[in-house]
This record gives sequence, structure tokens and C-alpha cells, in this order.
Amino acid sequence: MEDHGKTKEQLINELVGARSRIAELEAAETEHQEAEEALRTSEERYRTLAESSPDCIKLLDLEGTIIECNTVAVQCFEQKSKEDFIGKKLIPFFPEEYQPDLVEAIDGVRQGQEARIQLQTRASTGALMYWDITINPIRDEADQVISILFAGRDITERKRSEEELRERHEELKQSYDALERAQASIVAAEKLAALGRLTAGVSHEILNPLNIITMSLQLMTSDPETPPEIARQFRILDEQADRIVKIAQDLLYFARQRKPERLWLDFNETLQRTLGLLARDLHLQNIAVELTLAEGLPPLLADQDQLQQVVLNLLTNAQDAMPDGGLLILSTEVVEADGQRFAELRVEDTGEGIAPEHLENLFDPFFTTKPVGEGTGLGLSICQGIVEAHGGSIRAENLPEGGAAFVIRLGMEEG
Repeated sequence: MEDHGKTKEQLINELVGARSRIAELEAAETEHQEAEEALRTSEERYRTLAESSPDCIKLLDLEGTIIECNTVAVQCFEQKSKEDFIGKKLIPFFPEEYQPDLVEAIDGVRQGQEARIQLQTRASTGALMYWDITINPIRDEADQVISILFAGRDITERKRSEEELRERHEELKQSYDALERAQASIVAAEKLAALGRLTAGVSHEILNPLNIITMSLQLMTSDPETPPEIARQFRILDEQADRIVKIAQDLLYFARQRKPERLWLDFNETLQRTLGLLARDLHLQNIAVELTLAEGLPPLLADQDQLQQVVLNLLTNAQDAMPDGGLLILSTEVVEADGQRFAELRVEDTGEGIAPEHLENLFDPFFTTKPVGEGTGLGLSICQGIVEAHGGSIRAENLPEGGAAFVIRLGMEEG
């Protein structure tokens, strides 16, 4: 007997198929529930990890929109709650100068790359903050990038510590350099002191017999019975003896055996008087003189003989620098530096100037650029000693238009 055209066997098969489909649906539902539970567990783990992290963490979609963040992120960006972040673009929360770099980094993360950026922001208090930011892709089971993990670490304290360490290192280096300079100065001072004692003793020993030789030569030169040719030779010897006397006197000045005898003097007048000693030689050598003296220059408390020696030395050096003639410019003025007033003298020439490699050693004892026999190398060293003993300073410089200048500054005291 047939039931509406279906056999018993067909009905049984349909029943078995229905039960099989029900079983498949039940299995799929179980698998879906398990997947949802695993997702909920994973999300809970993420939230737990994110909330326990000291870093500022945000989860972005592929368009750079914030879809989740931790509490630290809210605090770091001074927002009220997570809702102030979620659903908004990340980039506008950063200073404009860093936004192009962040856009480029996120573009790279979409392609599966990782990025790391260091940047600065300012808190509402104005305090500068430093950040170390990493941006990484999050992938699904098919290895496709589905979202972006943004993590920012506050490294302000580390940066400050590094800066303090650099500053302390620089201070230590400066202190070490100062110590080296001080040690070098002490060694140089000891050498100069020993040299001073030696030159003083030698000069005295030279001058005593030399005075007898000079007197004898002068007597023999003036004796009418001395043959003219012999008298001429005696005069040559006398001239060379005078040169030895001058060298010995320079050595004594260098050794600073004579204390300055300071009196109130007119510096301009001293300068003019010293210039007058060389006026004839300068004229014969075709050297013009340009003199600019400060009006009303206050008197200086100084040793006139020593200042004249300094000025005369500078003038003769300028003269030697212009063997074919030129222009000698002298000027005085009152200048202020470090809260103190100085009388400044400039001695300029239009010679060839000073070789750059010589500027550093110009005031060293026995340093000279003159040929052998034409200079002792003590002149400028003596000048420096005299000027510094008067509480002043001396320096040399090359002029842009050619030639050289020596600048002396002498401290001014109230009379």
C-alpha cells in the first residue's frame, strides 16, 4: 500500500536525512558558541593586558579610527573617558609637525610593516613630554591585516636623565679641560720663574764686565794717538757692546727685577712723546702717521718708563712691518668691558700682517720672526708682562683690509 505516492523506504530515508541535518546544525551552533566564547576570552585578555600596561594603548581600524583604548591612554591625552577617544581619528590628537610621519607609518602598517617613532608633546601645564611609539599590524587566521595596535611609552624621565647625564658629562669635561689648562699654566709659570731667575743672574754677570769693556773702548776711541783704522774698529766693537747691553737689559726687564714706579700720568702725552722719538725715522722710511687721541682721557696710575718701553716696542714693530713705507695709525679711547673702564690704545700698520700660525706664539719668550741677529724675541713678552703687571691686557690681530693691529687695554682707577 502506498502513502500519497511515497514508499515506506523513502519516508525512512527522509527522516534519517532530517536528523543528520539537525545534528550538523547543532554542531555548527556549538562551534559558533565556542568561537564566540574564545573571542570573548581573547577580548577580555586584551583588556586585562591593556589596562595593566603602563603604556598608552589604542586599537585602530584600518582607517586609523580608534575602536578601543586603555585608561592610561585617556590619562596621557588628558581626556575625560574612553568615549572621548573611541570613534575618532587618532592623528589629530598629535602636534601637526608629527602628523605626516604618523600617516606614513600607519600606511605602512596596513601593508603589514611595523613602525617606531619618537616624538614630543606638551601637557596642558606646558610641560614637555617625550614618547616612544610603536605601531604594529594585527592579523587574522588568514594572515590578513584586520586592525592596528598603537602603543606609546612615556620616556620623559629617561630623556631628562639622559640630558642631565650629558650636562654633567659636559661639566666634567669642562672642569677637566680647566684643570689641564691650570696645570699647564702652573708648569709654564714655574718654567718662566726659573728662566727669570736665570736671566737676571746672567744679565748682571754680563753687565758688570761689559761696562768695563765699554769704558775702555770709549777711552781708546777718543785717544788722539789711536790710529784712525783702529779707532774705527773700536767704534764697531763699542756698537756691538751696546747691543749686548740692550739684550741684557731686555733680559732684566723680562725677569721683572724692577718694580713698577706708578704715578698719575697723561697717557696721550706719553704716547706723543714716545712717537716723537721715532718721528725722523718714520719720515725717512716714508711712513705716514695718523693720530686719533681721545679728548679728556682720564689720567692713568702707571710707570711712565715702562709704558714708554711698551709703546716704543709696538711702534718699532710696526715700522719693521712696513720696510717700503705705509701708514701707521694710532688711536686711544675709553672702553668698558665686564663692568670696568679701560684706556685702550690701538697701533695699526699697513704691512703684510701676521702669519696665522704665529698669532698664538707671538708673546712667547724668545719667539721671533726676524732673521738671526735682528731680534731677541723678548720684546713682546716684556710688553705683555708690563701691561699685565698694570692690570691690563694686550692682544694682536690681523686687519681685514691688510696689516696688523696691537691692542692694549689698561685699567683706569679713580684719581
